[in-house]
Amino acid sequence: MKDWNQKLNATAEPVVKPAPRTFADAVEGQPIGYHLRRVAETAHGQLERGAEMAGIAPFWRVLNAKAPTTRKLLFGAGLVAERRNAEGPGE
Repeated sequence: MKDWNQKLNATAEPVVKPAPRTFADAVEGQPIGYHLRRVAETAHGQLERGAEMAGIAPFWRVLNAKAPTTRKLLFGAGLVAERRNAEGPGE
C-alpha cells in the first residue's frame, strides 16, 4: 500500500468518481427498509404538524401493513393499514 507521500507525488491523474444519478445509486448496498422508514416517519411528522394527506409522500402505497419495516415505524402500522384500505382492496 502506498503511503501519503507516494500518493501525493504520483504522476497519474486523480480519478474522481461521478456523483450518483439516482436514489438507487446513492443508497447502493444499504437496506431499503431504512430509507422507507425515514420517508414514512417524516411524512407522519408532517401530518402531525397539520399537513394535508394529499400533500405528503404516500408511503403507505409501498409498505405492507404486516412487513417488518412497518412494524418498526415509530407511529405504528395503523395508519398504513388504514390508508391502504381507504384507497382500495386490502392485502
